[in-house]
Amino acid sequence: MTIATSDIFYVVAESGTGKTFIGDYLDHVHNFVHVDGDMQLRNLHIPKYRENFKGLADASKNKNVPDELWQPYMQVLVDQTLDAAKTSDKVVLTFASAQQKQRDFVKMKLKEGGANNPTMVYLTINKDVKLEALYHRMKRQFVALGTTLVDWMRSTGWEGEGEPSIEEFKVFMKQKEEKDDLIKFDGPPSYASVVDVTVRDVTSIDATDQAFGLNRSPDLLYECIVKEVVAMDLKRDEDTPYSAKEWKEVVNELKDRDRAEREQIKNVGQV
Repeated sequence: MTIATSDIFYVVAESGTGKTFIGDYLDHVHNFVHVDGDMQLRNLHIPKYRENFKGLADASKNKNVPDELWQPYMQVLVDQTLDAAKTSDKVVLTFASAQQKQRDFVKMKLKEGGANNPTMVYLTINKDVKLEALYHRMKRQFVALGTTLVDWMRSTGWEGEGEPSIEEFKVFMKQKEEKDDLIKFDGPPSYASVVDVTVRDVTSIDATDQAFGLNRSPDLLYECIVKEVVAMDLKRDEDTPYSAKEWKEVVNELKDRDRAEREQIKNVGQV
């Protein structure tokens, strides 16, 4: 077994599209090793991962951020993928990867590490369907963090009453997206295989199998697959939950740094 003989796939999509589900599906049904790109975000108590996230967070807001700031996060993903390829003939890396230059970096570094033409798969989805899936996932994950979705929404500007409905969540997230100063999520490059996973039924995993060149046993029922794959994600949330406290600390550290830099520029201008 060598890295060069391993089939390596890189799944890219916006949050809530179903990257993690696809990665776990490939792991569970087709014996892939799934490298979850969010594992650094789930371990912000580790200083290296915390610094890596800061660089990536900077890059999500400012195109002029030096590449050296976001590259360490992506390099960890590359290293984890190459390590998995040493012992598995099928590996899938899943991560949002908003900017094309980040995706190109990952693909280049995988090749430099010995991978033989890694394949990118880009997932697309209807926005309302994506937000509905994100609503249910965030509700579950905030409970695991010891808080609630409504608490998070109120802390970020929602002024509604009671528990937000799915429609209220959709409206809020669309408005938040317009207000947040984040770089637009780049579309798929010409070399990527594009899979539409809008329809949440067996046709989506059929399309996935086709993109990956796989055949699934006809004995596997779709409902059973979903139940087992979702259980994998629930176990991940239980074992390595996101930390709202650490995430907020990092965001506040970046805000404080930006504020200090603005003050410094202002003071220099007044001299």
